[in-house]
Amino acid sequence: MKTEPEICTSELNLYEFAALCELSDMFIGNDSGPIHVASAKTFTVGIFGPTVPEIVSPWTDRKLIFDGGKSLPCRPCKQEKCINSEFNKCIRSVKPVDVIEEVRKVLDELD
Repeated sequence: MKTEPEICTSELNLYEFAALCELSDMFIGNDSGPIHVASAKTFTVGIFGPTVPEIVSPWTDRKLIFDGGKSLPCRPCKQEKCINSEFNKCIRSVKPVDVIEEVRKVLDELD
């Protein structure tokens, strides 16, 4: 990366978060509300586990999706707690090294 990543928590309101996304080359996050806000402003990388990206991923073509649970019979998850014999296998199957490799390719294309 050319600059340090900005790690945001609940310190920003919705407008501030959207403005930060607009200034960013990319947003990386899990299946949550912020990824949908970010997708309106920048390229998004989504990490999905218990939910089905084809149904709930951002409505944009400018995205890269990692789907850790695509082959699991317990998906889409409807439990309050994971009942899979390999606890949280859906999200643990997304390897950081794979995300980094693909993000680098996208960033090279964006330059």
